[in-house]
Amino acid sequence: MSVAKNEGPRVVIYALPGAFSLDVLGAYEVFHGAARTLALRNEQNLVNPTDLAHLAGRELAYHVQLVAADPGPVESWSGTPLFAVDAIQNVQGPVDTLIVAGGDIARMLGTISARPELRTALKDVALRSRR
Repeated sequence: MSVAKNEGPRVVIYALPGAFSLDVLGAYEVFHGAARTLALRNEQNLVNPTDLAHLAGRELAYHVQLVAADPGPVESWSGTPLFAVDAIQNVQGPVDTLIVAGGDIARMLGTISARPELRTALKDVALRSRR
């Protein structure tokens, strides 16, 4: 559950079936955690640093978005389900950071080979990404 506006620079994490959950969730936690830490650091008169409700409505330093071939569940390499909020084809506008999670390369390339539009969408997002 998000406690603040997600209007800062976008970090898009692309997870294909077979991605390592650590590569997906580790990156997600680092950027989202940094955004929350920066928001807390900027907060004055902080009474309880574990209560994030006071951050509601604040802009975070990063907007982290997990995408996949299709929105919804994505099976990781270990079988742990991840949940993508949207499809890579639906990512619009500028992206600060694009992360393509590693994993079972044969399975990931198989997905892209079976659906050429995914390669096109990834290339499009990459060209609009700062890094």
